[in-house]
Amino acid sequence: MLTILAVTFLIFIVIGVPVSIALGFASILSVLIDGSFPIVIVAQGLVRGLDSFPLLAIPFFILSAEILSGGGLSAILLRVAIACVGRIPGGLGYANIGGITLFSGISGSAIADVAGPGSVAIKMMKETGYSPRYAAALTASISVVGPIIPPSIIMVLYSLVDDRVSVGTLFVAGIVPGLIIAGAMCCVNFVYTARSNTDLRIIEKRTLVDFGRLLLQSVPILVLPVFIIVSVHGGLATPTEASVIAVVYALIVGVFVYKTIRFSDIPKLVLTAAIASISVLMLLATAQLFSWVLTISQVPQLIYGVFAALNQFEFLLSTMVLLLIVGMFLEPAPAILIVGPVLAPIAYSLGIDPTHFAIIFIVNVTIGMLTPPVGSLLFVTSVVSRIELLALARSIAPIFLVHILVLAILAIFPDIVTWLPNYLAR
Repeated sequence: MLTILAVTFLIFIVIGVPVSIALGFASILSVLIDGSFPIVIVAQGLVRGLDSFPLLAIPFFILSAEILSGGGLSAILLRVAIACVGRIPGGLGYANIGGITLFSGISGSAIADVAGPGSVAIKMMKETGYSPRYAAALTASISVVGPIIPPSIIMVLYSLVDDRVSVGTLFVAGIVPGLIIAGAMCCVNFVYTARSNTDLRIIEKRTLVDFGRLLLQSVPILVLPVFIIVSVHGGLATPTEASVIAVVYALIVGVFVYKTIRFSDIPKLVLTAAIASISVLMLLATAQLFSWVLTISQVPQLIYGVFAALNQFEFLLSTMVLLLIVGMFLEPAPAILIVGPVLAPIAYSLGIDPTHFAIIFIVNVTIGMLTPPVGSLLFVTSVVSRIELLALARSIAPIFLVHILVLAILAIFPDIVTWLPNYLAR
């Protein structure tokens, strides 16, 4: 059964079949050929993958992000970032980093970060004198903070595969690592600026009053992620309740405060969010079935036998290498749903803090979006920036090493991840 499952899944992935369909067909084919289980087990497995109340949070978070993104609010955040740091050397690069980091607290998606403020920033950086390849590489590299800074869909998914961590705790735990990644990208931009022969700043004539007005304009946007984190972590609302409130708030802000969304735009935004939600839920259902076949084939036991003999450092190092390889072929969501249930119990048995391991796992699979051959951030950034894919991958390679350094620091010093959740839990 395991051989059929692995071979079928790999063939589907190589020929470009969507991951959710590849997982489903590989699992169904394995069950049919093996013949040891009734076919009804397939339907039961698919339903079991969706039989969870917290899953309702996913479509609502996607819809709230779609409403705010569709309202052109990313441009406001980018203007705020430019107003703050645009005048210093390399200012537009820093503004790009700041704008995408702020937008991450709304979108929860790396792809949305590139397609939203990232696409605008790339164009402005080119016009200011930045290398087009560097502008695209920096934008793709900072966009990985999208799923790390809350709210985050993949954090919701991870909490479903490991009941030792809650969504609220992961939301809080992702803040510091996300800011550290943003700081590391600022260091990259500093080095690039120091080696460049141009000034690479953007000068805007703006009075203190104008600057204050711009900051005030951004407040309604920035309130949303703060509300989600506080309400979920503080127990004031469940993730599902917070996601519904986020949708209502996003509609009020988009329609009545900024007036960038018309009522006639809402059906299109809902349809777009529904399509995105369906793809995630299909993945959840088929991943559950795939995981069941793996369990029946005793794959978790085999992996446990290999990894359980390691100490904490060896296990974390092996996990990071494994997830970097997995990230070359799978997106973060399927990687979490397939590999997470296998590795999380091993980490817990070795005495590794569940929250620490969860963030290491999430950061690991997220930076995998920058790696070929299936790195979605590479493809989207290539299209947005009109930079050839291989050229973009070569430009990202040095920055990717910075991500690996950040990942190593987070692994070696767990207090960086856990201190804020622990402090707020007092």
